[in-house]
Amino acid sequence: MRRTAPERIQDIQDQINHILEATKYVPMDIREKYSEIPWKKMAGMRDVAIHDYADLNILRVWKTIQKDIPLLKKQIDKIAT
Repeated sequence: MRRTAPERIQDIQDQINHILEATKYVPMDIREKYSEIPWKKMAGMRDVAIHDYADLNILRVWKTIQKDIPLLKKQIDKIAT
């Protein structure tokens, strides 16, 4: 069954929330070593997405998908190697 556009948007938001939630479990020494990664901003965005959904800016979410997540992936790949 095909998912509707709102369902797909919710699926994407759920995946972003998983990424943002995971940042809360990154050890402090890693956060300090890789301080160029915006750990606090990521956790803050997750909190807005979960608790203040009405305040969530869909354009900001789109920017996150298009720009921030690819950049974050590169940064995380560097940490992993």
